[in-house]
Amino acid sequence: MIDTKIIAMISVVVFLISAQACTTKGAYISLQKHQELMCNKVPESDYEACMKNANESYEDYNQKREEIIKK
Repeated sequence: MIDTKIIAMISVVVFLISAQACTTKGAYISLQKHQELMCNKVPESDYEACMKNANESYEDYNQKREEIIKK
């Protein structure tokens, strides 16, 4: 069983690397694809929630991000 903290750390690293070379949207899409691949490694009971999180649109993500920044 893969720990979700490990998945999160890997995702953050991929995101940071992608952010240096791409636009914010491009980095998000890259991270999203990586997260989808990682969902294949989680237990079946967690797969649906993992994919739901991985398939959040960039627009939804960005709206949540902007709300957090404004606080």
